[in-house]
Amino acid sequence: MNRLDRFRFGNIHKRKILRTLAVTCCVFAASLAVLAGLGIFSSRSELVRIKLSSSDNGRNLDGAGINITSVPAVNRVQDPCFVLSDAYSSFTIVDATEDFIFFDTDEGLTSEDIPVGSSVRVLALDEDGVMSLRYSGLVSGFEESRFGLLNEVEDSEGNWLNDHITDTVSLDNVVVALTESGKLIADITAGPLVKPFEDDTAVFADICASSDVVYAVTLDGRVYSSNDGRNFDLMATSDNSAEASRIACVNGSVLVVYSDGGLKVFNSGSGYDLAPSFDTNGLRIISNDDRLIAVTSDNKFYETSNGYIFSQIDTEGVLDEESVIIDADCCEDKFCFLTENGRIVIVESSDDGETEIRDLDISSIDPVDLVLSSEGRIIVVTSDRKACLISDANGRVSDLTSNAGNVDAVFKGASDKIFTATGSNLYMVKVLSGIQVNTSVPADSILAGDTCVIDYSVAGDSAWEVIGEGTALTSYTNPSVSGPSATSGRLTGAGQGVHAISQVLYGNSTDNFSDDTFYRMSFTVRCDGSVYNVKMWLSGERFGDVGLSADDVSGKMQEYSTVFAVTGNMLADETVRLNISFEGEGTLYIDNVYVGEDRYDIDSIPDEYREGIEAGKPSTVRLANIPLCTSDFSSEAYYGTGPDSLETGMQLVKGAESLPWFVIGSYADQDSIDSWLGYLCGSVRSDYGKIRIDNGTALPWSRQYDTIYIEISDLDGVFETDLQRGAYVSHVMSLIASSEYYSEVKDKIVFLDGMLYEGGTVISNADYHTMDMTIDLTYNTTGYGDLINGSFDTIGYDAPRFPSRGAESGEFIRSLNIAGDPSRVTAAQIASIAVNDSVRMVMIDVNVSRRPVDTETSDVFVGTAPSVILNTLSQLRFTRHANSLYYEVTEPLDSNSAFSATQFNSDCSVSLLENGNTKYLIVANDSDTQQQFIIDGVDLTMDSAIIRRYSAFGELLNTRSLSRSDVRHTLQAGEFIVIEISSDL
Repeated sequence: MNRLDRFRFGNIHKRKILRTLAVTCCVFAASLAVLAGLGIFSSRSELVRIKLSSSDNGRNLDGAGINITSVPAVNRVQDPCFVLSDAYSSFTIVDATEDFIFFDTDEGLTSEDIPVGSSVRVLALDEDGVMSLRYSGLVSGFEESRFGLLNEVEDSEGNWLNDHITDTVSLDNVVVALTESGKLIADITAGPLVKPFEDDTAVFADICASSDVVYAVTLDGRVYSSNDGRNFDLMATSDNSAEASRIACVNGSVLVVYSDGGLKVFNSGSGYDLAPSFDTNGLRIISNDDRLIAVTSDNKFYETSNGYIFSQIDTEGVLDEESVIIDADCCEDKFCFLTENGRIVIVESSDDGETEIRDLDISSIDPVDLVLSSEGRIIVVTSDRKACLISDANGRVSDLTSNAGNVDAVFKGASDKIFTATGSNLYMVKVLSGIQVNTSVPADSILAGDTCVIDYSVAGDSAWEVIGEGTALTSYTNPSVSGPSATSGRLTGAGQGVHAISQVLYGNSTDNFSDDTFYRMSFTVRCDGSVYNVKMWLSGERFGDVGLSADDVSGKMQEYSTVFAVTGNMLADETVRLNISFEGEGTLYIDNVYVGEDRYDIDSIPDEYREGIEAGKPSTVRLANIPLCTSDFSSEAYYGTGPDSLETGMQLVKGAESLPWFVIGSYADQDSIDSWLGYLCGSVRSDYGKIRIDNGTALPWSRQYDTIYIEISDLDGVFETDLQRGAYVSHVMSLIASSEYYSEVKDKIVFLDGMLYEGGTVISNADYHTMDMTIDLTYNTTGYGDLINGSFDTIGYDAPRFPSRGAESGEFIRSLNIAGDPSRVTAAQIASIAVNDSVRMVMIDVNVSRRPVDTETSDVFVGTAPSVILNTLSQLRFTRHANSLYYEVTEPLDSNSAFSATQFNSDCSVSLLENGNTKYLIVANDSDTQQQFIIDGVDLTMDSAIIRRYSAFGELLNTRSLSRSDVRHTLQAGEFIVIEISSDL
């Protein structure tokens, strides 16, 4: 290579180095630019970042709504229309015959709960777990206590054919009997397996039992024991020459009384003679596991807990020395002694451990025998061979033998059963309550465990007091009037004088009236008979008397009213009464009693309440204030136009541009479902469609909504098992599907199962499950974001599962109660609750004031929380039918930052939703401090996004466009933002 070549080569080498340096510098400069753009060198590098994605996380939302448990009324009068209610009673069937349905007396139902003429329905499950109506009829009679079906105890070997049973004891389900001749027969209900005592020469004197051992003593003093009630072993023998007469046991000690007055205690096979301080001749002993009571021949009572040491029980004034005890029995802590003169002495322990003694006089029935059932019921047999139940509270006697014929004796049985003996026949029976029905019950159609529902009409729990001799108030249904307005109050006065009704208004006068305000009182009345001087007035010591007179009342309903002003000097901390009266003799029919602001009609609800609900525009309104088919349901009020009417509820839902959520309770039947759907869907040709039109809505409600939520719940606690609960939900669904109006709503209904399942599995065919939830914001040891998210995580864990799908199907929260100070509730917290994708829908409780005067202002809502709830929900309408997307909260780029993703998630809530072609990012500052963050879009562009910022009260603060994603966002305590991201990706 020549010199020139070397020069050229070196020149080329230098150029390559320069190029490399130039490229390196360019790359470095570009990197700096990128890092700067990312904010690594700026003040934003210390902030957490929310990274957004367009990927669906599989969870869906149906929006957020409100749960209405009470609608305030402007009318200060309680029960202004004297409406009738549909009262229900229900019980679990134990047995049934041709014309009787039996149930356990522990249900506590009386003739008042089951009046003659009531409707009877029996709901039963088939072998596939499907519930259906098995029987319907009317109640024609009621017996509070009687023997149920008699089941004869088989005696194929003739063990007691000519040797009648005199006593029984039980161990678990095994019953041991003693006969007149002294035979011991084990397990008498076992049929062919009945086992007489092996030694047929042994003659037994007495038997007793503890909770785990049966004892028996022979006349010659041999003591036998059995741990199973079938196989007996010799426990001890006695050297006493006298015959044994009685045996009892207490805490492992066995006491035997002998005919000569001897008393011996056996323990661990050894016997010891006792010489107590009292006379043991003719001693009667009776015991439970922990207590033995001995009664001497002169009626002195002694007790022992170990069989050795006795202490006297003071029975002075209860039993004299001349009384003769002819029988005794005990059950747990209750000891009963029957005397020859027809008195029952009861000795039992009180809750504080003290001994209580009382007596009952039942001498009128001449009792000769006594037994206590395993449930503690006192049963006696009378001299005329009747078995009677005795109330241990007042001695009331109930004849049990209406279907059992004559009874010679009654014995204790196993579990809740007893035995009755008639001659040589022995029967096993239970003491039950029963209703007699007007039509025969088909054989095998009703089984034990089925549910019986009783339905009848009663006057509601009225606040009206009746004043005046010969005065009575009842609800009257006018047969010539149809629909909700058919019922009125009927005030009847017999004899001359003043006949009146009166009620105390809520609270005091300042709770009902405000100063310098005009009010109106009015009522509609007509009369029969010699009625005059009809008046209506308010009265109070400071309030004075304010009212009106209706002097021309006739036989036609006519309204009377007057307007009055309330001034400040009329108001005080005192009650005010509303009074209605007439003089003469006759009947005054009263309806539509009103006391309230003059600007309203009787059925009105406050404008401030209506406007607040309508402004909130919740996705859905749960009408929990008007559940259908529940105890005390009033069809007159439900299909009327008052505050607690279906019409008012639907008007509220419509005005708020929401969807309705109905609640069906425990007593649904086809008629009630058809009436309800008829009101929602029917035309003028249907009865309830006509009522709707008369109420002011011509277009069927079913056509005004695209979705209708129907919750089915056991609000009255009728059903006892998960299988029954799930079957009832499916049964009500079938009733709805069987209605002639079902085709109008079948594509709109979402069925919600509102049952509480003990087993954690939804049994019904409903679409979703719904339950209650409480978030307590009082005590917060972490962050409000963690607290809210943790509460929803708990609900997700506690919610029952559908067998065919997982938890991702989504739970509906029917009632979310925010506990704590309502004034501390913020819009951020409400937003965090409303958009949480752990559940499908949440209904937040909106509470109203009970003070009637609060209906005049925005104070109708309790505190500030309802306003915050409604303000916030109105800004989150887009959550209905939204899908939840993935997002990630990442750590700040600056590793030395004081902020962290963990702390941010603890203090704030983040949700990313998609509805149609628009995505929404919701960030809520649940904490009490300022929060800052920036946003990154992984596969989203936010160049045309719109950001809306809301105050802690849910009010819009500002709206602006988001020109770039790396903007620092600042939220003050309680605020939240919604970023609306366009569909351009």
